[in-house]
Amino acid sequence: MVRIWVKIEKNQKVKKSLVYEKFEVFDVDKMFDYAVEICQILDIETPIILSKHKSHFEEFGVTSFNQSDFINNINFDKLVFEDIS
Repeated sequence: MVRIWVKIEKNQKVKKSLVYEKFEVFDVDKMFDYAVEICQILDIETPIILSKHKSHFEEFGVTSFNQSDFINNINFDKLVFEDIS
């Protein structure tokens, strides 16, 4: 089962969070698909998923996205995905 705690942070404070769940085995190659679904729920732009995001999530159980990972400007500092499965 995929369980990701998603946090939107601004000024080092959590402004919004949710727990994303999907009843399947986690697959790092589906990270973009997970991000699209999560960002649709949060009504924000989907970030660009780089290999560093995948490797950080696999190795440390957490990855974050900042302004440089989005094409347009965002109104928060960081989007964090944390594995809680």
